[in-house]
Amino acid sequence: MKRQPIQYRNNYNVGLTKQKMHDYIGAIESFTKEIALFYDHRLAYYDRGFSKVQIEDYEGAIEDFTKAIEYFSPYPMAHFQRGMAREILKDYENALEDYSEAIKFEKRNVELYLHRAHLRMEAEDYVGVIEDCNSVIAIDPSYKEVYYHRAQAHNKLNKYNDALEDYSIVIEYFPEFEDGF
Repeated sequence: MKRQPIQYRNNYNVGLTKQKMHDYIGAIESFTKEIALFYDHRLAYYDRGFSKVQIEDYEGAIEDFTKAIEYFSPYPMAHFQRGMAREILKDYENALEDYSEAIKFEKRNVELYLHRAHLRMEAEDYVGVIEDCNSVIAIDPSYKEVYYHRAQAHNKLNKYNDALEDYSIVIEYFPEFEDGF
């Protein structure tokens, strides 16, 4: 039985440890070494992309998340992270596409719906905002922000009674809630 090279995953594990220590440059170096040994190591690309986001190298992060997706598809969290990087770069159309792709495989992930709802609000797709908010409520009705944002979308669509209903839920059940998307 042939053994794997001793370096296998060691560079990756060093990268993860450096990431936990917030040494993102060191983590990137370790993940790069791992990729040099194993070019199709999807997790190394993913985690290197995550580290690049931390140092605000969003374009580099997008490249790494794309590689992770290329080597392992479907990879919903890589789509999600790439979408977040694209959102920061104001590439809203592709960010929406990434969030939607991630949702196809992670239908119960509230964060995905929230990010997509935020972008849909920015794009004035109020029907889409309501759909995403409804999905979040179906998964977890205690998510207080969703009622507020759904009320805002209802207001934009002149559905004032629906908006008032959502605002009353926020006031009654979540009086400490402060606005924020």
